[in-house]
Amino acid sequence: MYPCLANPHIFRQICDEIRLGTEFGLPRPQYDLASLARTCRALSEIALDSLWYEIQGIGPFIRCMPSDLWERDGNRGLFLRRPLKSSDIHILGKYTHRMLRSQL
Repeated sequence: MYPCLANPHIFRQICDEIRLGTEFGLPRPQYDLASLARTCRALSEIALDSLWYEIQGIGPFIRCMPSDLWERDGNRGLFLRRPLKSSDIHILGKYTHRMLRSQL
């Protein structure tokens, strides 16, 4: 890892710039942040914080759940295929505390 990325303040600034990229016409910054979160365990927490900072709708929460829980229904969106289990709620807990803004 580059030494400058080992500084959490610098990496947080980089992630914030990526997150704000939509204002500058960059396509889909959430994909870049998700890739960063999966790339390096040491930096994943900061990248996940930026990724989940602002969420629009409940789709991102449903899509982070196990694939047997939800299904995509063409143009109508996502729907649940079974009742939620306690293990599903535990998965949500990994991400919901990171969300600071939402538009439902």
